[in-house]
Amino acid sequence: MGSVKYIRWDDLAESIPAFLTIFMMPLSYSIADGLAVGLITYPVIKSCQGKFNETNIAIWILAVIFVLKFVFVGK
Repeated sequence: MGSVKYIRWDDLAESIPAFLTIFMMPLSYSIADGLAVGLITYPVIKSCQGKFNETNIAIWILAVIFVLKFVFVGK
């Protein structure tokens, strides 16, 4: 939890996915699911802010893979 102080809480595109990642890990009993939620929300929030160019294509690919995992495999 010491790394939480390095999160830029004034930037919503970084703070919301970080919070959801931290929040979902204990709720889902899975570190991977918590990371998946963070990796899904990060590019979505960036694109909603109009900062689509700031996200790497690899992040979008991971986000799509995790969405497909949640849709087809479930929990």
